Amino acid sequence: MAASFGLQTISNARPYWLEQIPYSALIPTLAAGGQAALFPAVQGWNPANNPATLVRLDQIGATRWPGVQLDLTSDTSRDRYDLGMWPADLAPVVTDRVARTRLAATLVNTTAAAVTNLQLTYRITVWAEPIAVKVLYGWPLTVQEQALARQLGLDVGTASQRGTLPMDLDRIIEGTYRNRLIGTPLSYALAATASPTTGGLSFHRVQVPPNTLMVVRSVAMAGTLEDGVQLHIDRDSDTDHVILDAATLTLDRPVQMFVPAKTSLNFRLTAATAPPAPTPVRLEIWPVSLSNILRIRLGELDQAGAEQLLGAANGQKLYAAVKAGMN
Repeated sequence: MAASFGLQTISNARPYWLEQIPYSALIPTLAAGGQAALFPAVQGWNPANNPATLVRLDQIGATRWPGVQLDLTSDTSRDRYDLGMWPADLAPVVTDRVARTRLAATLVNTTAAAVTNLQLTYRITVWAEPIAVKVLYGWPLTVQEQALARQLGLDVGTASQRGTLPMDLDRIIEGTYRNRLIGTPLSYALAATASPTTGGLSFHRVQVPPNTLMVVRSVAMAGTLEDGVQLHIDRDSDTDHVILDAATLTLDRPVQMFVPAKTSLNFRLTAATAPPAPTPVRLEIWPVSLSNILRIRLGELDQAGAEQLLGAANGQKLYAAVKAGMN
């Protein structure tokens, strides 16, 4: 995967139903009056008549720099923010820019002097949003989704239904993933060696047991800009699914994420130059026992399978509730 958000991010996330992917970026020089894309404009991931995937720019952390402005576009909405209003130490600011068709982020230097070593972090959510979320935003439903909604008594034709049913993501994560933990979430807390060799050095590997989902929830580490240490997370068959600059992270404030794996995780450290000492790293990884709800979300259990497993009435009810976002 590329080191910045793009269409491949969305494509790789879709089989997992929900992902929250963190990114870090360094802009070495931003000329006076110049501009640079935090990530190139991303668009066209949804068919017009079936917006099956919601994308959200959750938050952005940035070097505080008065006069450098952040230009954000989500669908037809556009706003500018001055980085002089950002907190220190790359602490993230919540943006929650929800997009159905287009998302873009550009930095504009409105000052008369060049800006150097501008550091940024951001997080993207990719979600195969359920029916209730589509109703919330007034997005079109497929014929099958309309039938499932009617089965549950959800009137999708009235504006009064908008916003009344969907569970927010925090509740979904706590209520259907965290409550399925079958082991300690603290997976690694040691110092690891970063190497300037191609591919770096692997310091932690996780094989996903049967009937389990391993979810990377947070990373904390420390590094310097000069050493150029980067953390690489390989997820299943996707090498470099996550790439983070150690210089943008701290041990005191872990970067939060939600990156599920079905078969394996591999963590590597690379460096521009060999650091004088090992890099401290702390990983939080949830071992989650798969439930029927999660199997439906992951596409491993369809309606026919749910009916065969639970009986026609119960299977149909569970499948509809999961697809609607009510379970």
